[in-house]
Amino acid sequence: MNWLSEKELEWDQQKSELAKEKHRKSLEEVALLIKAGKVKAFLKHHNQEKYPNQWLIVVNADDYPWVVPC
Repeated sequence: MNWLSEKELEWDQQKSELAKEKHRKSLEEVALLIKAGKVKAFLKHHNQEKYPNQWLIVVNADDYPWVVPC
């Protein structure tokens, strides 16, 4: 997944704050994990009918898998 760590990552600041409140991790923190090479999987979303073209990034955060839609 080295190619992913080299990509420019963008996110909605409001969604990041919501993620921090709800899941204790901001999207900025997740971006740092991606840049650090902590990506375990990059999967096409299982429900393409409802979420066309959406992917799921699985990152290792504190020895716990976090699934981030993108």
